[in-house]
Amino acid sequence: MRYAISLGSNDKSGEYLKKAIDALKKSGEIEKVSPVYETEPFETPCTENFLNACIILKTGMRPAELLDFTQGIERSLGRTSKGDKACRTIDIDILLAMDTIFFSRDLRIPHPELHRRGFFLVPLSDIAGGWIDPLTGKSINELIEDIGETGGIWKTGISLE
Repeated sequence: MRYAISLGSNDKSGEYLKKAIDALKKSGEIEKVSPVYETEPFETPCTENFLNACIILKTGMRPAELLDFTQGIERSLGRTSKGDKACRTIDIDILLAMDTIFFSRDLRIPHPELHRRGFFLVPLSDIAGGWIDPLTGKSINELIEDIGETGGIWKTGISLE
């Protein structure tokens, strides 16, 4: 299955994003990597800017297995709690799994905030702009049009490949 995955970090060097990608390679093939964007804080008490990127990962893991795997990566890279919206070394979110809809107690695919977060949509549009959100029936590019203003998001010169 192909997954669209978001990576975020408050580390300005991009090292935690690179380490997360290296760890994700152990679960399958990384087919595409977006440019890295610097983004202003959004709905968080953290006042530091974030680095955000997205990847397309091809893996045989089922959604719950991939969630466990990504949370293990987060813990190994110093993430202490999930869902607190605080500054963080790394945040890994599963955004889409092709046209699959998956709901469990711990995971929802598509990500429930996909349609309103520019820091997910802008990097994802670079590598999967035509992918369709199966809940709305809209492409990633259409979702960006729907939110309108995506200010506070700009490309960096950091390379993850």
